[in-house]
Amino acid sequence: LKMRGAYFALATIAFAEGVRVMVENIEYLGPFKLNGPRGLQIPPLNIGWANFMFSSKVPYYYIILGLLLIILLLTWAVSRSKLGYYLTAGGEEPEAAQALGVNVSRAKVIAMALSCFFTALAGTFYAQFSLFIHPKSTISLDISFEIAFIALIGGRGSIAGPVLGALLLRPVSDLSRIYFGDILPGMHLVIYGVVLILVMIYQPRGLQEPLTRIYDRVVNRMADGFIKGGDINESS
Repeated sequence: LKMRGAYFALATIAFAEGVRVMVENIEYLGPFKLNGPRGLQIPPLNIGWANFMFSSKVPYYYIILGLLLIILLLTWAVSRSKLGYYLTAGGEEPEAAQALGVNVSRAKVIAMALSCFFTALAGTFYAQFSLFIHPKSTISLDISFEIAFIALIGGRGSIAGPVLGALLLRPVSDLSRIYFGDILPGMHLVIYGVVLILVMIYQPRGLQEPLTRIYDRVVNRMADGFIKGGDINESS
């Protein structure tokens, strides 16, 4: 909790990699069979909403879309709450925030708990969707780096940033696996690295910031146009 910025991200990635190695070497966890490196097959159940089993993959799309909208709404609510202000202050100037009486560690723990809850919820739906869980396909270094790249390139500390990063990078990942998967299996990470370097040089706050400026300019021009149009109508 005392680590900040890139150090916290690296520590999280290292922890996830340690969990992956541990899971790959464990056959049983108490009464649960994990199968180690062979992965875990999800047994098919009766089709229906009670088991989240469907004859088509389309319902999963709407479930995940609804979950995304709920998470975005809750994130927006948190960002405008006292917890959101504490997180912003603790992220930018933790020493100053603590001097003002903000419990930065407590705010970080709450944020991590919320993040873990929604990540686990999404992972549950992914398991129902794929019916197979393998350590390298769920908690590998590639996925950890991809999540970090999405946040950094899209824009940290914003709601639209990670969504923008995912919309830009996920197609790159899928297309690189389709066209270069047999020849260069890690090509998508190379592309991520190049894009990240360019973004850090020219837009260190992520791609969300220039798009926000463009959006604000368009909205302001539209508002000015409506105001001028109203003045002309009143004068006539």
